Amino acid sequence: TFAGLSSLTSLTIPDSVGAIGGNAFIGVGSPFTLNYCGNADLTGTGLPNPSTNAGTCAPASPLSLTATSGNNSAIIAFTAGANFGQAISNYEYSVDGGSFVALSPADTSSPVTVPGLTNGTTYSIRLRAVNNRGTGAISASVSATPKTPISVAAIGGVTVPVVGAT
Repeated sequence: TFAGLSSLTSLTIPDSVGAIGGNAFIGVGSPFTLNYCGNADLTGTGLPNPSTNAGTCAPASPLSLTATSGNNSAIIAFTAGANFGQAISNYEYSVDGGSFVALSPADTSSPVTVPGLTNGTTYSIRLRAVNNRGTGAISASVSATPKTPISVAAIGGVTVPVVGAT
């Protein structure tokens, strides 16, 4: 039993035969982790239904990040992770493993723009969502290299790149 573990949110089950709350189970060929988002009393039989407490979780991580170069910025497109019944209020980003910074103004959907980067430098960027339950899980990283936009000029009706633009 799990008496006294009312704040349990993750349980790793080894590849073996065991019991949870008096209910037997057989391992699935390799260890797996059961995650539960909610405030549950796990002293009874079986596990509670996560859908009854789904609104108690911070968001899941953003998925499938892709980066597009901007001028001193990176535009990050992604698929939002689960919000567990609570609207996303903002996203935060981390550059090269640094501290997370909230987008300002707040942005609640893809894509988001990461500002303040140096053109020509490659960065590793990670995102996480925020809702009224807290900061969510951190995404996988995506690489981005901001670039100076190519300037063009019209000369005699012909558009040509300006020398020195990259």
